[in-house]
Amino acid sequence: MAEAEQGNWPALEAAIQAKVRRHEKWSLIANEIIQHLASLPNSEVIVTLEIQARVPGGVPDNVVRTVSENCCTLKFGTQAFEKD
Repeated sequence: MAEAEQGNWPALEAAIQAKVRRHEKWSLIANEIIQHLASLPNSEVIVTLEIQARVPGGVPDNVVRTVSENCCTLKFGTQAFEKD
């Protein structure tokens, strides 16, 4: 394996660990909070997710299109891009 490739392992390992931690956090939220509220008689639990991204120079049109389509596919209630 080339030295340059070996140098990427720490970054790759950190990215994988971060992804696992995010998954674990969502599982904890579902198991430790949402499950308890949803188990109550006649309960209605609404989970809201807000995503904000600041991109110097703006988001390219192709990314806006892809993200907008994915939001629609995932049935997000609303989504918008704002220019600063």
